[in-house]
Amino acid sequence: MTGRGETGRSKPGRYNDQAYVEAWQSGRRYPTIHNAIFDAAAELLPAPAKAGRVLDLGCSTGLLGRRLCDHLGYDVAWTDGDEDALQRGLEAGVIESDHYLRCVLTPESIEAFQGFLVDQGVRTVVARRVLCVYSDRTSPDMLRELFAAAGVERILLEGQRRDRRAVHPFGSADQQVAGMAPTFALRASRSIDVRFLSRV
Repeated sequence: MTGRGETGRSKPGRYNDQAYVEAWQSGRRYPTIHNAIFDAAAELLPAPAKAGRVLDLGCSTGLLGRRLCDHLGYDVAWTDGDEDALQRGLEAGVIESDHYLRCVLTPESIEAFQGFLVDQGVRTVVARRVLCVYSDRTSPDMLRELFAAAGVERILLEGQRRDRRAVHPFGSADQQVAGMAPTFALRASRSIDVRFLSRV
């Protein structure tokens, strides 16, 4: 696929594994765990000139956002609450120091988080398996209202895999779509877990 970028074939243990960062540093290889949402971004997001800045929400070390920047041409901002992961991404040159925020999203930090989105000109949110984490500390309603108030126009999300062991009420892609309604409406589905929404 044009613009997809080289992907690593190793299978480190977790999404924030340092092996992913080292693979990017040594050969600009990207984690295969991002392929589904990256491919959907290449197909469904508007051209960079019309997309505004893209937020890599819950970015960890920032490799998904870096891939969107380097291979699709998007301006990217990064945010996560994990200081260690962010620092490793910054030190490796994955995350740009002018465009990131360390923030554990809570009702008390929403104002600062919204200000960051506005200041960065974020119009698109890309969220891979993290909306459930953010909703744990706030609520789906609060997330939806935050995105709307900050001027977000579209959300590309990947939900958790649904199985009989899954108990999180906001874990699956379809549950997350329902939580973003009625402000954001489903426009397209890709694979089992990837959904594209835009502002109504």
